[in-house]
Amino acid sequence: MVSLYTIEILNEDGSYQEDEFSKFWGKMTLDSRDEKQLDETHTILNDILDNTGAKENMFRREGIAEAIPNAKYRYMDSDGETHFGQRLYCIRVSDEVLILLNGCSKTSQNPLHCKNCSQPYEFAQEFAQSFYDSYRVKKDIEVNGREIAYYEGFTLKILQ
Repeated sequence: MVSLYTIEILNEDGSYQEDEFSKFWGKMTLDSRDEKQLDETHTILNDILDNTGAKENMFRREGIAEAIPNAKYRYMDSDGETHFGQRLYCIRVSDEVLILLNGCSKTSQNPLHCKNCSQPYEFAQEFAQSFYDSYRVKKDIEVNGREIAYYEGFTLKILQ
């Protein structure tokens, strides 16, 4: 039903960083409190892939990007800090195309005020803006069903 994509960042020397989705998955496996939420995210992704497609109601709008929210498993740290659920930032291009980015475990409703989320959130905003400019404005990217098409050598430039 859905094609999942993620992105790799090209370093100045031409080497690639770990892809964004793998960064998210690896980061969320480091803390045992995040495991139930990671399992829930995995279940949601499987449901999107096998049953529903990337329907708009499966996502929370987070600026220009979207997120797969996790609200079922929440916890409070011993220091009293509440966690507002795990977020996997993504770009929902259509019901058939989903680009998975990075994410975090939110400790604040506003991701910009969250030590875990500010960087993945800002990156998702910058990537989404660049992607939509190339897709809708410049027409450098085409979406045909479940495929994203672009000319050879095409890159999105994102300033960090």
